[in-house]
Amino acid sequence: MLRPIALGSVLALTLAGCSSLFGTTEEDVAAMQLATGQCIEHLDDLSGVADGEEGEVGVLPTVDCAEPHEAEVYYAADTTAAEYSDGILTEADQTCYDAFGTFVGLSYDQSRLSLFSLYPSQDTWDAGDRQIACLITGDQGETFTATLAGAAE
Repeated sequence: MLRPIALGSVLALTLAGCSSLFGTTEEDVAAMQLATGQCIEHLDDLSGVADGEEGEVGVLPTVDCAEPHEAEVYYAADTTAAEYSDGILTEADQTCYDAFGTFVGLSYDQSRLSLFSLYPSQDTWDAGDRQIACLITGDQGETFTATLAGAAE
């Protein structure tokens, strides 16, 4: 059973003033500029999204993976789509599902961990966003103090 939560990323310029919603962090990174290996301090302000609703994300608070964090980017790449469509959600979910086992060392279906897929919204697509980013999380509010690469849990 696939447990992804899909989030549309938005331009940092659009929500630059909203980064304070996430508190003081090492660095706030635009959702459309995430990179593999970045750790996300918390997802507190995304409670509706964490309950399975779609939503928009402007910036995410990143920290060193040795610091407490609730999520980690385990894959990030541009979509293969030539134009915006609902197929991007399907591609994002499949991409994140496929990349999960390679990163964690255990298939998604065997793991206790969950994933989020982030993908462009129509507005961010129009502004040049093509990134699909995959985040791995534990139970709601669970924090980690190391990378989940190879965790096999």
